[in-house]
Amino acid sequence: MAKQKKISDRLLDEGDNFILLFPTETAEVGGHKVTTGRGFFFKVLSWDRFILEYDHLTALDAGSGVDYEYLGETGLGSGNDVLRIKDDVWWFYHFGFAMSADPIRVYRRMAGRLALGGFEYHEADEPDPTAGDDYGYVLGAEIDDTYDPPIYTETVCWYTGKTDKPLWEWGFYNEHPTKQLTGKLILVGRQYKVIPITKPDIQRDIIAGRIPRTILSVGGLRVTRADAFIPDDWKNFNEHTVAFTELTGVEVI
Repeated sequence: MAKQKKISDRLLDEGDNFILLFPTETAEVGGHKVTTGRGFFFKVLSWDRFILEYDHLTALDAGSGVDYEYLGETGLGSGNDVLRIKDDVWWFYHFGFAMSADPIRVYRRMAGRLALGGFEYHEADEPDPTAGDDYGYVLGAEIDDTYDPPIYTETVCWYTGKTDKPLWEWGFYNEHPTKQLTGKLILVGRQYKVIPITKPDIQRDIIAGRIPRTILSVGGLRVTRADAFIPDDWKNFNEHTVAFTELTGVEVI
C-alpha cells in the first residue's frame, strides 16, 4: 500500500502565502470551458497548534447513523459551534480529521452548499449518513495515524460574518454488523493569524507560482455558493479572479 500523504505535509508556517480558492463559475479559455474561482490571498503572520478531541457523540447502533449537524459544545447540533470563529476576520483553523473507532464513517459537508453528487451522470445529490451511503465519507479504519490524518481530510475554517449558521456540518454512520459503538472525532492541525495580500501585481505573481504559495480549495470539485461564506471585509480587498489553468501552469490549447 502506498504511504498516505499527511495533513502535516500541508500545514503552513510563519511567512507562508496561501490562496483560499472558491470554484464559482466556468469561463472560456482558448475555446474551452474551464473552471474559474474567487481567490483570496493571505500571508501567515503566526500560528499555534490546533487539536480537538470531540467526544460528544452519542452511541450508534449497528447499521445506523446520525444526520448532518455542527459540532456543538454540548453535543452534535447542541450548544455553540466549537468550530465557529466569531469575531476575527483574519483567523483560520486548518486541520485534518480522523475517527477513533474503526467501523464509524465520518461524512462532512459545507452547510448550505450545492449538492455534491455521487456520480457525474446522476442528478446531483449528497451522501446520506443515516442511510450509510457508500461515498463521500472517511472510515475510521482508513486512517494510519489519527493524530496526523491524510490530506484528503483537509478542512479550513474562517470567520464568515454572515450568520450564526455553521460553516461545516458532520454526519456519522456505524457500519459494524452487530456492535453499538461510539468514538471521538479527532481534529489536528494549526490555527493561523493572517494578514491580507492586497497588491494585484503580488497576487498575480502568487497565482503564477513566481512567489511560493499553497492553494486551499474550498468545496471540492463542484461549484459553491461562495457569497454565503465570504466575509465582506475580503471582497474587492484581497480578492482576485483565478482560472484554475493559471494555477497548474498547464496551457489550454
